[in-house]
Amino acid sequence: MWPQAASTFLLMGGMDTFRQRFSCEEYVADAKSRVPKGSASTAILFVKEMGHMPTPELLGAIMQPMLRTILAWKTARRDGGDEAASVAQKHLKTVVATLEKQRIWSGRLLFTTASGKWEEWTFGSRHNNSNNRSAAHTRHQQQQQPQIQKQSQHQSQSLIEAPSSAAAPSSYDQLSKSYYERLKRGATY
Repeated sequence: MWPQAASTFLLMGGMDTFRQRFSCEEYVADAKSRVPKGSASTAILFVKEMGHMPTPELLGAIMQPMLRTILAWKTARRDGGDEAASVAQKHLKTVVATLEKQRIWSGRLLFTTASGKWEEWTFGSRHNNSNNRSAAHTRHQQQQQPQIQKQSQHQSQSLIEAPSSAAAPSSYDQLSKSYYERLKRGATY
């Protein structure tokens, strides 16, 4: 469980190894059972075709409305207004509409309302039967795989080729070096 006031958006895959022996229904029910009673800012997006890690296309399509949902919930909690809660629902609708438009994903979006009650929306089942959806998803993954491999190779190559003295260290690098130096001197955190 987590704090009741936390704004939480879980993205869960139906093909995730974390699911273990659970059916899809049991997996979602288990996650739902761990949400604090009375939570008004929790969403669970269950995507049947997703593995442990979302594809860049899936995450890229839904990340903005997911984050906007969380921010709207935080605003609603801070300001106590129903307007921010309805804005959160608008962003949740955007998540579902985006997944519907892509026509390769199916699943459920469950979320808590201001009253702490659960609502559930499904997506993907109207457009394709499961065989067509799986075939479309496989084609989509196969088309994207060369791009992902190409990006990974390019990123690895640029990391190898980039001379360390070519650019000034970032603030992150400076912070990491400072942290490392303190650890060497015996600092504890």
